[in-house]
Amino acid sequence: MTAPVTDLASGLPPATVEDRPRPRRRGLVSDTSFAYRMLAPALLVVGGVLLFPLAYSLWTSLNKVSTADLSMQFAGLDNYRRMFANPLFVTSLLNTLYFAVLTIVGTVGLGLLIALVLNERFVGRRALRTVVIIPWAISQVLVGIVWSWMFNGSFGVVNAGLQGAGVIDSYHGWLSDPSVSMLVVAIAYIWSSVPFAVLMYLTALQRIPAELYKAARIDGADALRSFRYVTMPALRYTTLVVLVVASLEGLLAFSLIYVMTGGGPGTTTSVLAWLGYQTTFVSLDLGVGAAIFYFLVVVLMVVTGAYIRLLRAPGREPGR
Repeated sequence: MTAPVTDLASGLPPATVEDRPRPRRRGLVSDTSFAYRMLAPALLVVGGVLLFPLAYSLWTSLNKVSTADLSMQFAGLDNYRRMFANPLFVTSLLNTLYFAVLTIVGTVGLGLLIALVLNERFVGRRALRTVVIIPWAISQVLVGIVWSWMFNGSFGVVNAGLQGAGVIDSYHGWLSDPSVSMLVVAIAYIWSSVPFAVLMYLTALQRIPAELYKAARIDGADALRSFRYVTMPALRYTTLVVLVVASLEGLLAFSLIYVMTGGGPGTTTSVLAWLGYQTTFVSLDLGVGAAIFYFLVVVLMVVTGAYIRLLRAPGREPGR
């Protein structure tokens, strides 16, 4: 049996390859530094596309812009003062909130209901899931045109169906009626946005472990209590995501209103996005128009921040 080899100077066993310090290679960077270098071009593009327009629009909202040569004269907060002094601003703000509430409730409620139905097993379920996605793939402009035809006061299929069923006596101009015009636009928007909510909820429902429902039945819970104590807690984060998207799109609604009503009749469907468009591109008041849009950005930031606080609230998703 051979004796272990020892270091002649110290009398200790020689260091293994793993114990010896590795020489530092020159020219190599850490993983974090390498990642930032690789992302730098994309970050520059994103910064140029997003940050520059935001900064430029903020600067525009603080200046009086000449439409002749687009020269700017610093005006401070005067554009914001004029924005708040505009009587249409309060009307548009209230219309925006009203439209957002209608679309949020409709999108979340119908999206959850349809997802619960599609989560069950029945003949034709896959085909129905495919059909549900179709409205989401159609552009907002085309949705507005189709629904304008459907609610047309002269030849719309809605009037034909209601008159045929005996609900109304004669054709009604839905989009020209101040009492229902906003509701009609909201219905068209909900029809196009519900598929997103359905897909989100359906994905979340399929991730809930079946053992949770079995345990609930063993404890004596009926279908309603299982939905309340198992399904709804599991959909908490999904609901918040759907709420964020529906809120942002509802507050920024423009395309459908532009196509279906043009802000009318009167100012019934005039929302902040429409008022900003009118002020900027029709009245050519670029400073006040930028102020309106920036006010809308602040509203969106407040709403998004509120949802993020809810998302960070204590609690975990069942089954995770």
